[in-house]
Amino acid sequence: VLNASFNNIVEISSCIKEFKELRVLELGGNKIVSNGISREMLRLDQSCKVYLKGSPVASRLVWKNEGLQSAAAVMGFVERNLEHTLVHLDLSKNKGLKDGNKILETVSSFKLLKSLNISHCDIQGLSLPRRSYSVDFTSMTSFETLDCSNNPGFKLVGAKIAEFFESSKVRSIDLSNTKVNIIS
Repeated sequence: VLNASFNNIVEISSCIKEFKELRVLELGGNKIVSNGISREMLRLDQSCKVYLKGSPVASRLVWKNEGLQSAAAVMGFVERNLEHTLVHLDLSKNKGLKDGNKILETVSSFKLLKSLNISHCDIQGLSLPRRSYSVDFTSMTSFETLDCSNNPGFKLVGAKIAEFFESSKVRSIDLSNTKVNIIS
């Protein structure tokens, strides 16, 4: 256990990856900014619980242009540590994040999430919503904005699109500069 709560910490550096046996990282009540968490946090053991409540990053995480490669690793960290506090998530400009389905599947259970930016990520074959698993956007009572712009290709399941908009508070989906295929 490493307790560094209430220490006016602004960012977590890449040296965090050296704590391979860490099981609990207490960072609550700090001033960790939205882009203040190194992507090296993904190298912590999956059983490590990171407490961020009371820091700005607990509600707004920006991992923009970080060279992230694994949607499963990123979303695993986000789900384990930020599911109940995250309001804004920006994963834009990470060319390796190709699995938009994993991202949407994960955030569909985040009740406080208002915005998700996955633009410029080379996401391939995104289905909104996907038929092979249950993505319940109705539970996302705060969700308003989805930016999927500048991704090479999407598959939008036409029959479910109206249901998605009717059951959520989504105000905006940006698909600009994206090749869109609507499939019924």
